[in-house]
Amino acid sequence: MGNIVFIAGTRPELIKLWPISWIMKNQGLDHSFILTGQHCIKGSLLCPLAQILDSITYEALPTLSLSALVEKVKRRDPKVVIVQGDTNSAVFGGVAAKLNMSCLLHVEAGLRSGDVYFPWPEEINRVALSRISNYHYAPSSAARLNLINEGIQAEKILVTGNTVFDAVEMVRKDKADNLGCPVFGGLNKRILVTCHRRENWGRSAINIMAALYRLSLNPKVRIEIIDHHHNAVALLARQSQFFSPRINVVFPKTYSDFIESITFSDLIITDSGGVQEEAFYLGRPLIILRNITERSEYLQDGASILVGVDEELIVSKSIELLFGKSRASIPVGRAKFVTGASAAIVSHITSAQL
Repeated sequence: MGNIVFIAGTRPELIKLWPISWIMKNQGLDHSFILTGQHCIKGSLLCPLAQILDSITYEALPTLSLSALVEKVKRRDPKVVIVQGDTNSAVFGGVAAKLNMSCLLHVEAGLRSGDVYFPWPEEINRVALSRISNYHYAPSSAARLNLINEGIQAEKILVTGNTVFDAVEMVRKDKADNLGCPVFGGLNKRILVTCHRRENWGRSAINIMAALYRLSLNPKVRIEIIDHHHNAVALLARQSQFFSPRINVVFPKTYSDFIESITFSDLIITDSGGVQEEAFYLGRPLIILRNITERSEYLQDGASILVGVDEELIVSKSIELLFGKSRASIPVGRAKFVTGASAAIVSHITSAQL
């Protein structure tokens, strides 16, 4: 087997590629990373994810640049390049791989919202990667069907499940002594909020923040907003008209601390695709700040609700999930049947002798 290069530029990519790399390392498979510089991730991972940066060979670009990435890949000359998801880093990595005539493997292939402009530019990136990848690792049968409907050969698609579930499980095992099981029904209801998408800037951010402020007027509610370099809602939360002693804006957490926060929250409010997946796995009720989602399978049990940025809907549906008598109670690990995606990917790479 030739050398393998992972290309990643954002924290979610590295998190979802981490379990694959971990298995490769344990099996003695030669691999390394190129970090594109799209996000600053080295300081945000810490324990246990920092272990991956401490134990692998990687090069880091100062900022995302297609020409610089092409040159890096050319010098490495990998037989196999692995990219994940739908970021600009993934697309640039895919282009660099094809220009080097490397075999391109796409992890989390086949997600589709059906709207080329939403989410933007992720939907365009997904479609573009499907056109140039040699093999497609789909997280679900629905994703596989999307690819087949677009003309991708069935033998080039492998339904693996989602590697983020492997990452969550690795974190939970690492922190097993501290995490325990979530305990609910206390006096306070904890809401965890992440919001970073371009679509939720401007008026949308004001609507979201107004809804959070109204929720915070309930003395039983505590809200934690994770700051982000694109988080307009966190900026608004610091303004006087939205001040509330029950709203706390915090810096980005290490991944293990973030998973712990999800585990012990009564409700997650987010516009993030990755957080939808993590909340689903951990069994947390979820308000999705989008009008459409490429992860529609998470809406089927009623514990995940699409509300867009409608202030009234955010408030009413949040109250319903927090205090309603029919509030879903989903055990941690309900999606364990789809863990093992990372092992399936490594098995395919080795058995196919790519």
